[in-house]
Amino acid sequence: FTKTTCSLSNNEITLPPISLSDLLAGNAQVEYFPDALKFTCDGGLGMTTSIVNYHFSAVSATNGDYLANELTSADSAKNVGFKIFLNDNLIHVNSDEKRQLLGYNKEMTEASELKLGVQYYKYGNVQPGNVKSSVYIITSYQ
Repeated sequence: FTKTTCSLSNNEITLPPISLSDLLAGNAQVEYFPDALKFTCDGGLGMTTSIVNYHFSAVSATNGDYLANELTSADSAKNVGFKIFLNDNLIHVNSDEKRQLLGYNKEMTEASELKLGVQYYKYGNVQPGNVKSSVYIITSYQ
């Protein structure tokens, strides 16, 4: 008997640059990264031995709706961060809301991929520069 464990591949994504004028005009589009969240799970028997849940926890979330810029140097953007989306729905980071990845006693035939989207987000008086944010994806087993 082997308990179900899951790992996550591809831990970094890069958005294409956006112009200051597009950001200020509200023209930031959601960019999707189809391979960004790919869970691979093992259970020994090819079936899940527990329910697998996950949730998001941000390193620098300001209010839970967006990820703030972690960079603070002179060439860093000011008041620019990111919103993240899962299957076209806004993710509230730092929420304990768990999402089910796999149910109990389900066949594990392939990796589970989630449709992750990221969008630039302005949250104050914007100054151009570099932007970086981080989010933890925490798995739990029941």
